[in-house]
Amino acid sequence: QKVGLGDLSLLCRQLASLLSAGIPLTRSLATLSKQSANPTLGETLTKIFTEIEEGSSLTTALKNYPKIFSELILAMIESGEISGNIEGSLNKIAIQLQKEKNIYDTIKSAMLYPKIIIGFAILIFFAILIFIVPKFETFLPNPEKVPLLTKMVFSLSHNIHENWYFWILGAILLFVGLKSIFKVKKLIKLWDYYKFKTPMLGELFYKTVVARFIRSLSSLLDSGLPIIQALQYAGPVSGNIRFKDAADYICEKVSEGRNLSEPFEETGLFQPMVLNMLSAGEEAGTISHMLNSLADFYEEEVTILTKGIFSLLEPLLIIFVAIASGGILMALYLPIFSVVTNQ
Repeated sequence: QKVGLGDLSLLCRQLASLLSAGIPLTRSLATLSKQSANPTLGETLTKIFTEIEEGSSLTTALKNYPKIFSELILAMIESGEISGNIEGSLNKIAIQLQKEKNIYDTIKSAMLYPKIIIGFAILIFFAILIFIVPKFETFLPNPEKVPLLTKMVFSLSHNIHENWYFWILGAILLFVGLKSIFKVKKLIKLWDYYKFKTPMLGELFYKTVVARFIRSLSSLLDSGLPIIQALQYAGPVSGNIRFKDAADYICEKVSEGRNLSEPFEETGLFQPMVLNMLSAGEEAGTISHMLNSLADFYEEEVTILTKGIFSLLEPLLIIFVAIASGGILMALYLPIFSVVTNQ
């Protein structure tokens, strides 16, 4: 079973609570491994507990499971171990992961309705072609002398009946092909460069990535990491190659002694509000606080945008379903209209 953001957020909160209560790390991990609702996470915690008993640090043990614990989590826990405040780091990780989960849940719940509508449309389309069209065709005295649109529907129905195995194979290949395409690094990089220009969804993509980048950077700074190290981790966590490249560029310029806000502006990826608040945070020495405020703002913007975009899509999808099914029904009734007209 996949270990989700919610599982990790709960784990960090529980582990922080147990450590704060004075329970040793190994005993805390053993307790959590037994009560974890996720079997994969439970088994992993048992292995981590064993490794720590054999002398490994918590960070070293977690590094053996990169599919579960991200670089962000590892960096913040390592910082907590060095500073002696691992409970504080765990609480910050829990907040960070919960914020990310909230964004994902908002987008996921908004996409549920369009998915149902599209799935329903496809189901209706094939149900009509497979079950209704063949029976309707038997009612016609001369199926050859029908309008072109009706002939096309009949032909498609015959093709599905005669070559159903090709249709199933094609659907499987299409599904596998699409999944494979999204794993090709060159295509991922190309998509990362152009997805912010996508009609309707571009702004949502952009603000989601900005929110994740700024929240990660803020959490890492709160955990005590230096700004350069925090940027090195926040770039990949953003999930976008453009922001990763921008983080590398900012690291390079900051290491040369420049202010943080200037290279941020030079990347061309950040809006004036981010640059102004970052500049004010540098002057006042409250960069982390300003980043937190910006992350809250962008996360709220993502929620508002998601609801607005998908509420607009709902009626459009209903119209699409009506046109698709209505088109087939019109094709079926055209022969009847022509017979009535001829009479």
